[in-house]
Amino acid sequence: MAAWYTWPDEDIRLHKEHACFQYACELETDIRLFTYVQYLFFKQWKRIRSYAHDHGVGIFGDMPIYVALDSADVWAHPKNYQLDGRNNPIEVAAAIRI
Repeated sequence: MAAWYTWPDEDIRLHKEHACFQYACELETDIRLFTYVQYLFFKQWKRIRSYAHDHGVGIFGDMPIYVALDSADVWAHPKNYQLDGRNNPIEVAAAIRI
């Protein structure tokens, strides 16, 4: 339960293919469990969304402006983000409260 950029194993932190394969084998049971949980969620979400739509209720959500640094998207596709060779951010955005 730690952000990927704090993982001590540099090969998996940098998303190297051999490390991903190794961890996928090691964590196969967990991966299957979470895949099944996501399947159940989307099955239930589809049903409730259809029910709401059939009863004239619209459902909407928010849209993130930025992707969180510790997201799976950044870890899996670092070339799409402003990161250095060790996948540390080069630029970051911030908001201030006035």
